[in-house]
Amino acid sequence: TRSGRISSCNLEPIFSALRIRVVPITSGDVVFDRDRGFAVLSGDEISSYLAVRLRAKRLIFAMDVDGIYVKDWETGELRVAKEFSRGMKVEPIKRLGEDVTGGIVKKIEEGLSAAEAGVEVLFVNGLAGGRLRKAVVGEPVLGTRLKP
Repeated sequence: TRSGRISSCNLEPIFSALRIRVVPITSGDVVFDRDRGFAVLSGDEISSYLAVRLRAKRLIFAMDVDGIYVKDWETGELRVAKEFSRGMKVEPIKRLGEDVTGGIVKKIEEGLSAAEAGVEVLFVNGLAGGRLRKAVVGEPVLGTRLKP
């Protein structure tokens, strides 16, 4: 990484796995950083980076909630946004929790980067029966689609 962002990556192990029809599993970790010495590289950044570099049709963030929640300004209640774009207010989402790599806000930022590069990005509940499968095959599914 450089300044906390992926600056280069050897994709050959990923291509090798895909050639033999194996789904590579990646995760975040502490990595060497050219400017900082070390940085925390999130799995979300890796996912976004790979989706763009591999020209993926779709990037799906499977979570334990139904999508990205936003405040309904008429009722004051939180609701699942069918679509979410960079211009939407993120503050209500931050209250749902953070983790060491940025929580939902970081997922949204990385997802928007991929969406702006032409990748369809969805946030769905991976624990709800059948939703992940629907998202993978492109069927309508309860969740949030990011708009560039």
